[in-house]
Amino acid sequence: MRGCRVTTQPTDEERALSRLTRTYARITSDRTQQVSRLRAVLLELAPEMLHESWEGPQPFSKAMVYLLERWPGFEGMERAQLRSIERILYKCRYGSRANRVAKLLRGMARRIELAAEERSAVTLEISLLVRQIRICYESAEQLYSTIAERVERNPVGQKLLEMHGIGPVLAGVLVSELLPVARAATEPQCATYSGVTPLARKSGKSLDNDRLTQGANKRVLHALYTSSVVSIKHSAVDRAYYDKKVRDYAGHPKSHVAAFIALSRQCHRVVYKLMTTDARYDKETLIASHLERIEKQREAAA
Repeated sequence: MRGCRVTTQPTDEERALSRLTRTYARITSDRTQQVSRLRAVLLELAPEMLHESWEGPQPFSKAMVYLLERWPGFEGMERAQLRSIERILYKCRYGSRANRVAKLLRGMARRIELAAEERSAVTLEISLLVRQIRICYESAEQLYSTIAERVERNPVGQKLLEMHGIGPVLAGVLVSELLPVARAATEPQCATYSGVTPLARKSGKSLDNDRLTQGANKRVLHALYTSSVVSIKHSAVDRAYYDKKVRDYAGHPKSHVAAFIALSRQCHRVVYKLMTTDARYDKETLIASHLERIEKQREAAA
């Protein structure tokens, strides 16, 4: 019937990928929350970390996690040898900056003034947060490896990995969430399901108000949007299209977001073609078609 969604039948492999990618998203979200809590505690101890001139590790970086595993709450760092701090910084690729940053960290630790009871409570709190963050990091790495193996074994996943801005996790989301729909729906229907098709709403006070489709698969939308954000850093064609859309949306309250949505729509067309045909992603063909389109626009303008 018109207006009803087509029933999708994902395979067992796609169901497994969906579970893995959803678990990965939950773990990364938990890690972000724990890091935010750790950041708040560290800024109470050392407010200089918040200043833009701070050259040391950021509160949410792996280097800070390694340092806090060695000196929870920075207790004992004020008496530590510089070589001990530098050894950890070298692990995080600080290179020639390691000595300067080590002195900065030790000086910061010496300026922390807390009563003994409060210091022990802060140290325990930071130790627990660091332990949870470490568990999240290790779990995310294990899940990432598993997802990458499954995506590389999947024929569609192999083709998606050739695109700019799509890694194993995003490819896993597209294979598990969008591919079952693509097998039974047209490209415009899939685009609506993915949430990259703005629809006009003209009723009551919302005249001429365009917004994204409600009820779309937000995981697919996030995957397409994220791949678009990453692709403009590596693809000149995607960057040129994004810049053009930013100019077209001049005056829009969030022109860059609208431009990324438009780029996501173009990305969806390519993804749908890779999923439903034997085509492979060819960067040279895209560049040639882009240059041909520009030439036609110039001829039409002349």
